[in-house]
Amino acid sequence: MDQDVFASAKQLSDQNLVDYMVKLPLKLQIAKVSWQHAILSVDLLSVPGNTIDTMVYDDMFELSQFGLHRLTNVNQVLVRIIEHKETELNRNELLLAMDSRKENTQAQKNRMKELSAQDRQEYLQTHYRLTYTQKWKEQFVD
Repeated sequence: MDQDVFASAKQLSDQNLVDYMVKLPLKLQIAKVSWQHAILSVDLLSVPGNTIDTMVYDDMFELSQFGLHRLTNVNQVLVRIIEHKETELNRNELLLAMDSRKENTQAQKNRMKELSAQDRQEYLQTHYRLTYTQKWKEQFVD
């Protein structure tokens, strides 16, 4: 029996973490997930040439909404966007990090799905802490 995993999503646990994560409509590949002490941490991989900034902001928005609005026992969602390079000589590099906390969310859950890509980006930038690296600025800022 395949239930909608989010319909009854109330609490995150080690037992249901994988089930929830695979159901999220993320555009970037998940590299790592950690769940400890009410903090959900997720590393997402950005592939040079195949990633645009709206994909990144959409995924960060989705993860923050999932953790902070749909679950009762998540107080913080940490997301790192890491540039994934195919060669062994070039190591992966951090592009962007987000620290989202429950106390910084607004109680307008119903309107969140209607936000445009630009509105989602602005919401993330005004409600959470985003840290941009020089590498991000070189790749995504005109």
